[in-house]
Amino acid sequence: MTKEECFKRVCEHFDVSVEQLCSPSRVRKVSGPRGILILLLRKKLNMPFKKIARILNRKHPSIIEMANKTEQRVSDLEDWRRDWNNILDI
Repeated sequence: MTKEECFKRVCEHFDVSVEQLCSPSRVRKVSGPRGILILLLRKKLNMPFKKIARILNRKHPSIIEMANKTEQRVSDLEDWRRDWNNILDI
């Protein structure tokens, strides 16, 4: 899996653009998919938080926080877990 494939899977599944994922937007339609993307880059590509932060135009502490929150949501919430599994299966 490549970085581009991770972006493609998230964009297609959530119907968002790469520009939206890399934007400073904090609306739920974008922030949730961005969190899934961070988790995907981290888990599947072993990408360091600092590199993910550079790609998404963010500071790396916010990337760490978002990864932790997203991982917790995937663990606790059925709809997040379903989204995560669907993206992995694409």
